[in-house]
Amino acid sequence: MTDKISDQPEGSTPLDDISGLLRDDISTRGQLDEAESLNIVNAVEWLESGRLPDIFTVEFYQELHLRMYDQVWAWAGTLRSETGARTNVGVPPETAGGRDFVAMRSSRISPKSLR
Repeated sequence: MTDKISDQPEGSTPLDDISGLLRDDISTRGQLDEAESLNIVNAVEWLESGRLPDIFTVEFYQELHLRMYDQVWAWAGTLRSETGARTNVGVPPETAGGRDFVAMRSSRISPKSLR
């Protein structure tokens, strides 16, 4: 159980900057996790609607990210390179949307297989 929003359960993403947090009622990690989970439900419903644009674009992933976090974080849907945030996901922000998306697009993965 965590008492503060900055407490880090094993395997969680560090929260060293919560300046983009939109909700004043969140003060613990558990509350943050719950708020994000509820927001993600909306994104899943959108994904399941079947009316998706081309999923192999940066714009699609920005829209998905926006729908996953827009009720919790001010930076939802924004590329790290645009916010100046440092990376914590293993790739430099300037490479997001680059060759990885091109490789996915040219792979044998069908968008329908992802639904």
